Amino acid sequence: MQKNQVSNCVDYPAIVPECLIRQAAAFTAPRGRLEMGGLLIGHVDEEGNNVAVTGLFPEQLKETSGYCEFDGMWAALAAAACDAGNQIGDDSTPLIRVIGWIHTHPDIGIFLSGTDIKTFRSLRDATPERRIMAVVVDPLREQNGVFLTEKEPNESRPADGELVLSSELQDRYMKMLDQLEKIRSSRGLKALPCILPGPLRAQRNLQGVRDDSAIELERGFFREKRIIRALENEISLIQKQVSEVI
Repeated sequence: MQKNQVSNCVDYPAIVPECLIRQAAAFTAPRGRLEMGGLLIGHVDEEGNNVAVTGLFPEQLKETSGYCEFDGMWAALAAAACDAGNQIGDDSTPLIRVIGWIHTHPDIGIFLSGTDIKTFRSLRDATPERRIMAVVVDPLREQNGVFLTEKEPNESRPADGELVLSSELQDRYMKMLDQLEKIRSSRGLKALPCILPGPLRAQRNLQGVRDDSAIELERGFFREKRIIRALENEISLIQKQVSEVI
């Protein structure tokens, strides 16, 4: 019993590739100040890290500038997709699973709100060994944070680096992503508007699979945002120079 209690208190290290965050930001940024939530799918590596590799944003049941909610059935559907992927390979390959919860804080920064803390705690309590991470993305400020525990709502670190997956592990993820596409085909694009392939994006593109993040990127949101920011900086500089002259 003591061993279980100790295990439940561990906040496992997390690895989140930058490409996954870029895809999430690209898809959610055009929504403006409406929050959006979803799930991250990953595995536990040989060093005991929780590793996020792919993810999804399902249809939101509620969405405001400070709150979002999606149907809890998506956790079960994602788990079923992982089970399909885990049929590939042998016992030497890490099992893939729902490894995290991701949601946006458009233009309000990176932290866990009171509601976020309760949600994160309930998700961890319902997960074996409490092995689940929380990721917050501010697509408008181009910021993100990875949270290991609900007890430190203002302590996070940004996603960092890229992943190198074995061929066997890639095969599992590809099978899982295929299953998610089947679910989308069955339920409709509205039900599952975004699948995040993470580092497998190039392989998925070669297969001709819909690239949800790229579709939003083509709208040029970030390009226009950088132009606006540059203009704002230039105006600010001119105003400062004028004030110094006066």
